[in-house]
Amino acid sequence: MKGRLKIDELTFSAAHYLKGHPQCQALHGHTYFVRDIEILYELPGSEFLDFTTIEAVINYFDHKLLVPLEDNSYWLSLAAPCKLDCVAMPNTTSESLVEDIINRIWSIPGVKFVSLSVFEGPNQGAKYSTGGET
Repeated sequence: MKGRLKIDELTFSAAHYLKGHPQCQALHGHTYFVRDIEILYELPGSEFLDFTTIEAVINYFDHKLLVPLEDNSYWLSLAAPCKLDCVAMPNTTSESLVEDIINRIWSIPGVKFVSLSVFEGPNQGAKYSTGGET
């Protein structure tokens, strides 16, 4: 079955910091808005891509600390005593986050195209697409 899944918006809350950025180098948090999700897929028979599968990808980041890969070992040393749940990324910008989310969705079997935006504020976000229209 070929299908198109569209989701207007999902949200999650997470903390991060941007090393070397004058305003954002201190640990702080956002409610992130994942908007305009569009996924084209092809699955065998009458199978379809369930909304909850995509929701689980987004919820993976909920109430996590997003940390740069280079700092991951430091945060891992604090994780157990401080009850931290960290996600290591190349960097913790919206651009890196949207790419990570896209890659996680892209790895779902049958997915042929993914496009979405991630906003960390009303007018601050990044958009990314991968794959081709089928």
